[in-house]
Amino acid sequence: MSVYVILLPEAIADVDRREDREALAMPYEDEPGAAVYKYEVLPSGALMVWRTLPDSSAVPEATFGPSAWSHVRGSFFGSND
Repeated sequence: MSVYVILLPEAIADVDRREDREALAMPYEDEPGAAVYKYEVLPSGALMVWRTLPDSSAVPEATFGPSAWSHVRGSFFGSND
């Protein structure tokens, strides 16, 4: 399952785009046969998006500080989804 992150407006550097809902959405779409995206919330509150490859190895794709994101949905890292 893909991962969808919604950023807080303050996390957008371009002040003119802070009200743009599309600028706040960060989709990580699965790539069939190539990669599956999952997320993990670290104890600090930071959000980590992982890219899991077909050989089951995982590499970090993105990290958002605890004050940069407000919502996330998708598969949790470590689940079998």
